Amino acid sequence: MYVPSQLRSAYDVPSDVTGAGQTIVIIAGYQNPVVQGDLALFDTAFGLPTASLDVIAPNGTTPFNPMDPIQFGWAVEESSDVEWAHAIAPDAHLILVEGKTGSDADIL
Repeated sequence: MYVPSQLRSAYDVPSDVTGAGQTIVIIAGYQNPVVQGDLALFDTAFGLPTASLDVIAPNGTTPFNPMDPIQFGWAVEESSDVEWAHAIAPDAHLILVEGKTGSDADIL
């Protein structure tokens, strides 16, 4: 497993580039009911500042079923995407846009 400083180093991100004043939009399928908590835990574990994260579902939501491997997989991917975007740009505003499902039509 890599830590944020290793990822920033691997991508040669200068220390003065923090994402301040920038917005990163992440688009994913389904919903992850624990994405905010996962990100807070990640931030605490790696000493990152509290993230600015907004989660929106413009077309509504599908009730999360943790026993559905597709929904569970999307949830894991959402947490990972949000965490590592925050690791690379800790001062950026993050917006997670969740599709009603994982279908192309719902994501687009």
